[in-house]
Amino acid sequence: MALQIDIEGQENKAFISAFGNNYIKVDNKKLFNLIIYDGEKITSYEKIEDIFDKNIVKNFKDLVISREIELILLGTGTHCLKPPLELKEFWLQNKVSFEIMNSFSAYKTYNILLSEKRRFISLIKLV
Repeated sequence: MALQIDIEGQENKAFISAFGNNYIKVDNKKLFNLIIYDGEKITSYEKIEDIFDKNIVKNFKDLVISREIELILLGTGTHCLKPPLELKEFWLQNKVSFEIMNSFSAYKTYNILLSEKRRFISLIKLV
């Protein structure tokens, strides 16, 4: 099942315009498996299955340190998964708010945050 999303006047190239089985469509490109939005661009990780893979967590921590952000958005797949305690403590120490939800909710929240021009980063497991 694929879903097309249309928002009038949406011009941000990072906007999720459609999603389907294990992919999203951004700027007319299909991205698969796992994505990180760093506040400027989206990076797709097609080979990594675990959303909390040690390399992903390290990259995500580096983003928190290097960017001035208001919020971290996590889409953890079909179910809400708790982040590792180490990651949660890191966010709290750096005074960054975070939201954890299933990926379908994260797609919509992501687009809303983009349209509001919020400063956020996200990690979403595509389902």
